[in-house]
Amino acid sequence: MIAGSLNVLLWLSYVVTASLYAFAFGNYGASFLPQAWRAIGAHALTAALTLVVANLFDLTSISTLGSAGFLLIFAAVNLGNARRARDTISHAWISAIGAAACVAALGALVWQTATNAPLKLWVLAGMITIAVAIEATYRLVRGAAPAS
Repeated sequence: MIAGSLNVLLWLSYVVTASLYAFAFGNYGASFLPQAWRAIGAHALTAALTLVVANLFDLTSISTLGSAGFLLIFAAVNLGNARRARDTISHAWISAIGAAACVAALGALVWQTATNAPLKLWVLAGMITIAVAIEATYRLVRGAAPAS
């Protein structure tokens, strides 16, 4: 119980920090709003989505969702860095090992969840589907081309 609570608190603190960092540098999901509405609109959008999720979804899944989400993000970042190692002046093999470790940990998490609480996999699938839909909508609204 205590370990799960600490995991959730650490996850939430990371989310808040990442959101503030992204907002400070203008890389925020609500940046498609007009300039005058961006500050309040970004926070209102985040607050509204948080309230929807908190009231409609099983919050006991937050640990699984948080872990899976961050493993996916870390794997993507590592793959991106491996792909652009020359631009970032880094070693591609280190990032490739990091990405493989993230994917392996995600596989273990999915297997453990499928064994103990298979219905949580639907929540995970929903989270991934919603994230992809939000990204696609954002790119349609902004007219952004996929990264090459």
